[in-house]
Amino acid sequence: MYYLGLDIATYRTGWCVAKVENHKIKSIQKGTLFLPEAPLPKRLLELQNQVTILKKNYQLEPILFKEQPLHSKRSNIISAAMFKAHGVVEAVFHDFEPKDVNPVDVKKLMAGNGHATKKQVEQGVRGWLKLPNEYEFYTDDESDAVGILITGLMQKNKINGIKVK
Repeated sequence: MYYLGLDIATYRTGWCVAKVENHKIKSIQKGTLFLPEAPLPKRLLELQNQVTILKKNYQLEPILFKEQPLHSKRSNIISAAMFKAHGVVEAVFHDFEPKDVNPVDVKKLMAGNGHATKKQVEQGVRGWLKLPNEYEFYTDDESDAVGILITGLMQKNKINGIKVK
């Protein structure tokens, strides 16, 4: 069974697809969807196109694990652009069960601290995947997507709480 995790944003969206068998992750593929520096409607259209391709390229189980949209650090409101980006993704995956994963839960599981930095989460993801310390993710969106997916899979009891090979 293949599951998809997304770290949705309006310029870069991290993605991760994991193959799960017998409650264990057997393989992971990950990447970043880069959106054009353009007005928001054009970026949203490109996000729709790219996540549609992801959906077509994998035989995914009908659960979408995505980061729960939270308040921005710069303001006390969730940006309208982020809501729109989440809406675009949810429209593409309208036939999937959405599973919002709280970033605090990801930070706690990956780094043992609900206030962990992106670097600490990335290091925790490396530990879960048993990657060498010097392994570099292409973007922090990739490592966040992996963390989101692992956390969501554990919350839905799709994988055991042990680190993968």
